[in-house]
Amino acid sequence: MTSPTPDLVVSGVPFPVREVDGRAPSSLEDFLGDATLVVEDRSGQRSVTGTGHQDGDAVRVHEKAAGTGKDVRVWCVRAAGDGFTAETV
Repeated sequence: MTSPTPDLVVSGVPFPVREVDGRAPSSLEDFLGDATLVVEDRSGQRSVTGTGHQDGDAVRVHEKAAGTGKDVRVWCVRAAGDGFTAETV
């Protein structure tokens, strides 16, 4: 049995975060613990579900595969201007 291949995401490119858990984020604390983010990439909006942990002035979100809970990738969320960005690391 094989797992589906995750969608391609360009590493090191910050994408705007539009939502966290169905609302506009207001602080980095919004990304801690279990969370679902909506980021906007070149192909439109992408949903990212995972667990966020504080890492200095950022939050690292370990994205999980739906249904299996396996790690897919790690996103680094940072404050950027009046919003937030997420990039894969």
